[in-house]
Amino acid sequence: MNAMVWATGVLFLAVACGGESESDGSGGTSGSGGAGGSVGGAGGAPGGAGGSGGSVGGSGGGGGAGGSAGAGGAAGSGGVDCNPSTVSCKAMQPICPKGQVPAVENGCWGPCVPVLTCKPEKDCSTCTNGWCAAYVSFGTEYRCVSPSIQCAALACSCLADYFCASPFDACTTPGGGATKVSCECPTC
Repeated sequence: MNAMVWATGVLFLAVACGGESESDGSGGTSGSGGAGGSVGGAGGAPGGAGGSGGSVGGSGGGGGAGGSAGAGGAAGSGGVDCNPSTVSCKAMQPICPKGQVPAVENGCWGPCVPVLTCKPEKDCSTCTNGWCAAYVSFGTEYRCVSPSIQCAALACSCLADYFCASPFDACTTPGGGATKVSCECPTC
């Protein structure tokens, strides 16, 4: 009986925070789990068709295989390494479209991926290069990323397009500290 009550609560949270995937399943953002898949998906690594990718987690909601079951975190548990502090190769950083950042693979730049698919950092201390962004919902997660920013002023009017993907689309720029931009989920 307790398991049924718990499952009903998880289903309610999944529906309340978006439910089905908003992407083609290629690892883009999704609601509180990708469409299709089982309860307790394995994190936000890019996936195949059918919503098995995804990245935006809820409070432990359902997600597809490789999908987005959050473990109480703000933006789920993305699985792609995007921390530019670990890049050691001499290759040029790829220029990615707004909302995407280069992945880091074997100490060098990888393909452009949606910012929410990047794995969270415990805090901003590991972000010695790039930008430390906070994603706030039920808790706070940090991502260290290096978007191809083209802003005249470092304000949310420009930065939100690079960092704050739906549903984390309420942008603030905290004063001082290592966190340069904060993206909050007002509907989660």
